[in-house]
Amino acid sequence: WLHRLPPTKTINKLRINLTFRTIVR
Repeated sequence: WLHRLPPTKTINKLRINLTFRTIVR
């Protein structure tokens, strides 16, 4: 079922990571 995870969760994680990186920079 791990492969059947919704893309929204992945997108959210990526977005948070990007925002965090931008803030840290």
